Amino acid sequence: MSNIIRRLISYVGKVKLSDFKDPSTTAIVDKYCEDQEARDPRIKKAVIQGTEWHQSHKDPTDMEKVISSPFGF
Repeated sequence: MSNIIRRLISYVGKVKLSDFKDPSTTAIVDKYCEDQEARDPRIKKAVIQGTEWHQSHKDPTDMEKVISSPFGF
């Protein structure tokens, strides 16, 4: 029988999940980050860049509001 070891994604940087005022936003960000880790197991870190939804600075043509969170290995 093999043991499965799963490392959970770590949130690094100044902004933490507990910094979000809206619990639904916390859940959305957490689920998105966990989904990305499940899709690519090399992802181990997420850097949340702010707690407010805003227009993307990296893709100004995207009209949907975003919360930026680059990932690291």
